[in-house]
Amino acid sequence: MEQTTTHVVLVKSEDEPEASALIERFFQRTTLVNYDRLEIVGDKTIRADDPLFFPALDRVLDENLQLLRDSIDSLEQGGCHELADILSLTDPYLCKVFHIAAHLVDGFIGIDSVFYSIVEDSHRVSARLRSEIHEQPERYRLLWVHGYFEDPKNVSLLHS
Repeated sequence: MEQTTTHVVLVKSEDEPEASALIERFFQRTTLVNYDRLEIVGDKTIRADDPLFFPALDRVLDENLQLLRDSIDSLEQGGCHELADILSLTDPYLCKVFHIAAHLVDGFIGIDSVFYSIVEDSHRVSARLRSEIHEQPERYRLLWVHGYFEDPKNVSLLHS
């Protein structure tokens, strides 16, 4: 079985077992990403009262934004310079790029999502949530999750 991707997931929970259970339940219920096996890397969990939490959070948020920037660059190179240009997309690869970019904006998790917040069902962290994390840091955690597919053909074309 081949590891296909790693997600960093923000959860609000009382403890690590509850955090892991929330993530497992989320991935079992979502129809957008269906891994053959999911591994939560317990020794990489960072609670929000750890000084490494916010730098790690900002790094993975930046990685998602970079994926969105790269998607926009690819679309522009393919001839999409205005939103209306999406109507004329016919290249299957560019259609997939647009699809992934749309999910990074609309908040649906995808195989290419680096960071995902179960708290807000989003690839971002609102100012309100950031404030809540500062107020109750013991309740928020970042967990690293590896997703595996048995068939490597199920891996996204954009994921490296």
